Amino acid sequence: MVCEHCNHSWIERSRVLKEHNNARLNRLEEVEETVMQRRYEKLDQKFNEGAITPQEYAEGLQALEHQNRQVHATLITVWAKRF
Repeated sequence: MVCEHCNHSWIERSRVLKEHNNARLNRLEEVEETVMQRRYEKLDQKFNEGAITPQEYAEGLQALEHQNRQVHATLITVWAKRF
C-alpha cells in the first residue's frame, strides 16, 4: 500500500486496512457532526442575544443546512468509493 499524500509505503492485510479506514471515516463523521452542532449553537446564541435579526438567522440556518448537505454528500462519496 502507498499513501496518496506522502508516498509512504507499507504492507498491511486488506482486512486490517479496511478496519483502519473505516475507523478513520467514522471519526471524521463524528468530528463533522460536532462541528456542525457547534455552528448551530453559535447561530442560536447570536439570535437569542439579539445580535442578528430573524432574517439573518433564517439565512444562517439555510447556509448551515446547505453546508451540512455538502459534507454528507462528500462523506457518502468517500464511503461509496471504498466498497
